[in-house]
Amino acid sequence: MKTPKLDLHGVFHDDVQSVVDKFLEANLYTPQLEIVTGYSTRMKSLVREILSEYNLQRKVNSTMEL
Repeated sequence: MKTPKLDLHGVFHDDVQSVVDKFLEANLYTPQLEIVTGYSTRMKSLVREILSEYNLQRKVNSTMEL
């Protein structure tokens, strides 16, 4: 089974809460999810806050395409 992935590139900071909420709710019983934030420290902070609200653990995977 492929890991569900949410790419937040192009999503405005004001919309992150609702976009991530919908993604998490749609994948409620999936053991592993992937959320791509890009390099924005604000976006990363927003996603951390949302995951904390859901009491979810996070694993940071830092990859770069050259």
